[in-house]
Amino acid sequence: MSKVLNNMGHALFNPALMTTDQMLDALTPEIRTDRRVWPSLLLELVAAVSSRNMEVEKLEPQQAIEQAQDVIIVIADHLGGRTMYLPFDDRLKQAIQDIVTFRDQDYDNHREMVIKARFSDDTRIWPFLLIELIDILAKFYETREELDPDLAMEKVRDVILTIANCRGGRAMYIPRADKLKLAIRDQAIFQAFNGSNHLELSIKAKLTTAQIYNILSRKRYDLKTGKRAAN
Repeated sequence: MSKVLNNMGHALFNPALMTTDQMLDALTPEIRTDRRVWPSLLLELVAAVSSRNMEVEKLEPQQAIEQAQDVIIVIADHLGGRTMYLPFDDRLKQAIQDIVTFRDQDYDNHREMVIKARFSDDTRIWPFLLIELIDILAKFYETREELDPDLAMEKVRDVILTIANCRGGRAMYIPRADKLKLAIRDQAIFQAFNGSNHLELSIKAKLTTAQIYNILSRKRYDLKTGKRAAN
């Protein structure tokens, strides 16, 4: 974590400025296994996607879970606070295919073209969010995982269909990743504490010194008791 802190400066101390990549880079095993900072829906989606990772990609359980967590964090950080609907029928597969077709043509206005071509009679918001979801996940797999576009899109399809199989056919509110960001901030504060720099940390994190003391006390307690709510 200290190396991460040095590379990110103040970023980890301010959840409002924390980027998705910074979140993923700063995740520790403690945060990954602390169920207190994972909203229940995100845990449900992680379980579904990790099962897919083990079944389709034959990953070991720990690797499958961590990859699933990364994907769900990306979704939560970009779409958190919004309600998403994915149909639980062939419309979803056809919609994904249409969106991918227009993306492959390299049109700058592929979003508008998809809507006109397939969804002109559909006034619901789900097609728009589906396009956004595909763009977000494609960028993640192509840049973060360094996959070629075709393989990245295969994974995008699988993940979306997995989520739809888990929660499709009903509206689902995507929780924000706020608790995860706060957990990362608290961990950064704990790692940066040298025994006497309460004031410096309060300035970096834009918190009161009392809040810094509380965070340090809570982290010490968790460390002493092993309280991560992992199981």
